[in-house]
Amino acid sequence: MLQVAPKYGTIQPVIHIESVPVVANNIVYITSGDMGNLEAHALNAKNGNLIWKTPIGTSRSSSPAVTNGIVYIGSDDHTLYALNATNGKKIWNLSQDNRVSVI
Repeated sequence: MLQVAPKYGTIQPVIHIESVPVVANNIVYITSGDMGNLEAHALNAKNGNLIWKTPIGTSRSSSPAVTNGIVYIGSDDHTLYALNATNGKKIWNLSQDNRVSVI
């Protein structure tokens, strides 16, 4: 389970949430990053348990967009990622010359 540190510090693991959470089919999708390692996460919306996490790049990201069983995430590393919403496996990614945002 992802743990976010309380306001005044803790020794618990801390993640930096990069995106606004998106909920689809009782699953919460977010991206997080720490020191240039970006990951997509899927959490059970009812209990917060981690379903999957997948590394997706090295830079900040847009909030995920979810449709038809695919999670789309744009990244400042100029890449659009498409992940399987059920297991987090990469379906494809597309690199461009410019920053990618999913709206």
